[in-house]
This record gives sequence, structure tokens and C-alpha cells, in this order.
Amino acid sequence: MDAVDDVLIVRNSTKGEHVVQVLLCSVAVLVLAFGYDVLQAFFSSLERILPESQDKKEIREHMQAMDTIKKEMALLSPRDDFAKYFKRERQVKALREKLNQAKMVQSKRNVMINAFVTAISRVIVASIGLSLMYQTAHVKIYRFDSPDTCWPLCSIADFPRGLGVLFGRVDPYKDGAYISLFVYLNMFVRLCRRLPKLLARIAGWISADKVKAE
Repeated sequence: MDAVDDVLIVRNSTKGEHVVQVLLCSVAVLVLAFGYDVLQAFFSSLERILPESQDKKEIREHMQAMDTIKKEMALLSPRDDFAKYFKRERQVKALREKLNQAKMVQSKRNVMINAFVTAISRVIVASIGLSLMYQTAHVKIYRFDSPDTCWPLCSIADFPRGLGVLFGRVDPYKDGAYISLFVYLNMFVRLCRRLPKLLARIAGWISADKVKAE
């Protein structure tokens, strides 16, 4: 990497501190792209490991009790064993009401937990990803000799520093314009994530054309 006006241009280099900057920029892109999904999967796994909640326990017990009573009712005749059958029918009705109440409690609890987990995940991802992104804003992948070469996309290509230049908070570079490593890696990751869908869509178009031709 070469330093030009406090800019690191990615090239073959063995300097440790520069390699660290590139790695941190890569981590920023990966965190912003996949961090939320990873944290959601982690919290879901954690929920399965934790002890069963009271509302889940009640739902499970009510369902088991209802299944047991229904099996007993299947062995009874509504006409010959009317009293026993009617008694169990009332028990099933009472259990069904308790089950619905427990499910409502569980539903409200799940909404609160999901909102909390979503907020925590977003905050963690944004804190780590954005801090690393701004910390490595000076790492570039390519340099244009003139800003006119990439106009009007200079600010986007040099994100996040280009955003400050766009709003006049940061002075533009005097020696040219750049594509930041963050933008380059972010575009690459997004392309890789969308590539399977694009290929599937292209394959669908090709298949449709073949069918029409036949």
C-alpha cells in the first residue's frame, strides 16, 4: 500500500499496519452484510438452550392433558356414557380456554423478545460495522487521475469519505479521486449474494425461450 495524502492504496505490500487496515475494512463489510443474520441465529440457538419458559410449559401441559382426555372420550359412547362423556367434554373446553390464554401470553412475550433482540442486533451491528468503516475510510482500492473521470459518482465511489466531501464537511483530494475499499468489497459481497437469484432468473428466461421455440 502506498501512502498519498494520508491515503492507503491497496497494492502488494508487507507492512503489517496496512494489512490490518485492509482486514478491518473487510470485517466492516462482512459485519454490515451478515452480522444481523448471524446474531439472529445466535439468539435463536440461545433461546433453545435456555430453560423452558412458564408459558411454554403451560401450553405443553394443557395440550398433553387435552390429548389424554380426547383419547378417553374416544372410548366412550355419547349416548351410553353420557355423564362421563359430557364431563370430559367440559374439561376439554376449559383446557382449550386456558390454552388460548397461555398462547396469547406467549405471543405477547415473543413480540417483546423479538423487538428487543432486533434492536440489540441492529445496535451491535451498526456500532461495530460503522466504527470500522469510518476507521478505514482512508483505504482505497483504485485512484482516478481526475475527479471528472468518475463524475458524478465520485462521492458514492469514495464512500464514506465522499459523503463528507459532498456536503462540504471534508475537503476533496487534490491529486485525483478514489474508489474506497469499503465500496468495492460491499459491491462484491452484494453481487455474490444476489448472484444465485440472477442465475436462476437467467436460466428461467432461457428455458422459457426454448419452450416458445419448440
